[in-house]
This record gives sequence, C-alpha cells and structure tokens, in this order.
Amino acid sequence: MKNLICALFTLTVFASCKSKSANHGADSLNVLSPGHDSIAKFKTLLQGSWVTKDYTDDLIKTKSPIASRQYLSGEMALIIENSDKTPDSLKISCRTSIHEGGDTPVSFYFDTKSKSLITKPDAKSGFSELTYQITQHDTSLVMYYHDVKSHIIRPHYYVKAMGTDVSHLYETDAVQTITNHILFTGAYTLIDSTNKSSLVKLTNDGLVIGHPDLKNYFVMTDFIFGDDMGEGNNLDEILFNWYDKNLQKAKFIYKINKDTIKLFADTVTTGKLIPGKLTYRLVKKK
Repeated sequence: MKNLICALFTLTVFASCKSKSANHGADSLNVLSPGHDSIAKFKTLLQGSWVTKDYTDDLIKTKSPIASRQYLSGEMALIIENSDKTPDSLKISCRTSIHEGGDTPVSFYFDTKSKSLITKPDAKSGFSELTYQITQHDTSLVMYYHDVKSHIIRPHYYVKAMGTDVSHLYETDAVQTITNHILFTGAYTLIDSTNKSSLVKLTNDGLVIGHPDLKNYFVMTDFIFGDDMGEGNNLDEILFNWYDKNLQKAKFIYKINKDTIKLFADTVTTGKLIPGKLTYRLVKKK
C-alpha cells in the first residue's frame, strides 16, 4: 500500500493552479506557473525536505507531538533532490510512516510539450498534482489528489523543513527538525531544581549550546511501541545525549505552557509514564 500511495504521484504544473491555490488562502502571492523551459529550473525551486502542514499546524496548537501524532501518516514527508547525476529527472522520496522504514523514491521527467513534470499515469488509481505556492507567511507545496476522472479529491499541503542539501537525509530527519523548530529552538534561561540558572540555546538540528552536561537533544515523535527502554509511550519525552557514547544520557517528560518548558523526571508505573520530580525549567528569552 505504501508503494502504491507514493507511486501515484504525477507532478504537473498547469496555468489553472493559480486560481485553485488562491481559493485556499487570501494571502497567496504567487504559484509555480508554466513557462519553465527545463527540469533544472523546477529542481531549483522544489529541492529540499517537506513535511505535511497538517502536522505542523496542529503541533503549533497542541505543543505536543503525541497529541498531533495522527498527522504523521500518509505522505507525511518528502525529500526532493537536485542531483546532477540525474539531469533528465527529479527524484522524490516519500515517507508514509514515522515508525516504519521503506522510503519510496519516485522519479519525474520533464515533458517538453506540456512543460510539466510527469510520471507514467495510473489509469486505475488516478493521479496527484503538485504545485508550488508562496504566501506572505511561508512557502508550501500543494498536492492535489485526483480520481480517475481527474476530479480533485482533496489538497495536501507541505511546508519546507530543511534546506537544499538533503542528499544525506531521511524523511524522518525533516519531521525531527521541524518539531525542534516549533517546540524547542531558541534561547532560554535554564533553571535547575536548586534554582541555579544558566543561559542555553537549543538549535533546529538538535544541539544544546551553553550547558556543561547537556550537549544535544532528541524529541520523541514515534509513539508506536514505546521508547528503546521498553517503557510507556503515553507522554511527550525529550532525550539528551542519547546517541553519544561519551556523554551521560538524560530523559525527561516535558510540558510546554506559553514561554516555559518544564522537564520532569520520568517514572514508569504499570507500563505508563508519569511525571516525576521537576528537574529543569526552560524560560524562553524575549
């Protein structure tokens, strides 16, 4: 099923996209339009990693990946490469689950007649159409799902998560980076349990700057089977120094309220996580 979903992509750019996209937001300024005379120009515009806007919009509201986890399914993340090794095609990798592997690569080819990017149409399953939209607030990809009669079923929006150098990345890296950006990235006053404070900075790529012991962090977004300690997965967790053999690991339950993030020791009772002692407070600098 995963391969079928991703293989349905048919990437086309029509003049009518502009009017369709305008219906989805009054602040629309520009949509990718025909007139590009080579695939290279499309690659420059579309390259990068993209995450479903359903997830990012909901995460901004909930401040909780576990509360927004229902949106990490379907075509949740895409990576679009601009590779010189494939000058006549555009490679897109599609991820349909935050937990399972199996990123599916699909190639698109420039059609000189229609001046669009296309794949082989699927007569039984319909096709998808991807447009590029720039608004006053952000840049997004919009994928329209069509049935076999070319009727639009629904649109699916993506926001850019990372820059153009994506050759070494997985789609889950895009989800991780945009989760970090929405929830944690920024400068903070960190206050420990003894009321001692220090200034720290958390980055999009998971680094902690300014703390003597905490050097990197990882926000849990996979809640299928619990964490790698065999514990519960019913609350949001953040891991520090988790993938560095030379540093002491630390794991906390976190709760976000406005500009303050509280980190609690995690305790497991009958397979469920419950917040323990308040260990740190992160108060965002204004």
